[in-house]
Amino acid sequence: PEERARLAAAVREVFEETGICLFRRKAPVAPEEVEEIRGEFAAGGFSDDGGFTGVLERLGAEIHAGDFAPAANLVTAFLGGPPQLTDRIHARHPDFAGIASRRYMLAARNVTGDNTATAGSLAAVLASIARSDVPGVASKTHEAMREILFLEDTEDGRHFYKGGSLNSNPITRVLSGYHQVPGEPADRALVYAFMAEVPGPESVAPGDLEAGDAGRRLQDYLEALREAALPVARQGLSGQEASE
Repeated sequence: PEERARLAAAVREVFEETGICLFRRKAPVAPEEVEEIRGEFAAGGFSDDGGFTGVLERLGAEIHAGDFAPAANLVTAFLGGPPQLTDRIHARHPDFAGIASRRYMLAARNVTGDNTATAGSLAAVLASIARSDVPGVASKTHEAMREILFLEDTEDGRHFYKGGSLNSNPITRVLSGYHQVPGEPADRALVYAFMAEVPGPESVAPGDLEAGDAGRRLQDYLEALREAALPVARQGLSGQEASE
């Protein structure tokens, strides 16, 4: 019951702060319906099984295991909100200090600030996953994370990948991941993180590009950069190993 109460409070917090249901809706919720649901929240009707199920039914919720945004929102709210999530991330390892959570997924990016990460901090997280040494994370969880990140087997090893894209301003693209050769020590994985953004509409050239077109151009740029940089990095690693 205590865990259910915390879960209910987390879902309610996200809905109250952002108007976002943590689950996918079958259809948009009318404004008057939102007000009725807020009234049910205020009356405490969300605290038991019936209230929990009832509100989800009123929202027309469909729960999809693959919806990472609602899942991320639920975890964020369960831990206390974006600032508390940031504190917990920073407490994991000093190299994660460049990561900051400032908003719930799907919420406006210009109200409480955007979720950000430096390329170095993202690479540090991926390297820790590759080595199975993220502080405080069980081995089975490491295995699950690698299973989610795995993309394909290549001639350069197993390729694990995490991308990212936003077409609202600033338009952003992220390509990150690592290559790991079976049988080699985990700390020899080649980790990469490339990030780029178009700061605002005035920065898009030519000026008549749609956001989607600008995003695709940014994606193409990062993919070309990755294809040029990774072979050089591999040569550097090979040279380093030879000198050792």
